[in-house]
Amino acid sequence: MVCDPFMGSGTTGVACVQLGRAFIGIELEPKYFDLACRRIEQAYAQPDLFIPMPRRAEQMSLFVDCEKSVSSDHAYWVVDAVIV
Repeated sequence: MVCDPFMGSGTTGVACVQLGRAFIGIELEPKYFDLACRRIEQAYAQPDLFIPMPRRAEQMSLFVDCEKSVSSDHAYWVVDAVIV
């Protein structure tokens, strides 16, 4: 938890958003408070450039090539699996 009693334009709040920390900002001047709120909202809307976006799930078959083999005692499957 980060508390900034003199928030100003909200630079500390923006840094907290980027680092994933909780933030409380206090500002007496309404124009600076509004500016800080806009900047912090924009920081929440901005994607993180250093953390890759999750890949979309893709339907894949586990078994690419399989064939059934039979021995004298039991039947079994020979499977080639693809691991991505």
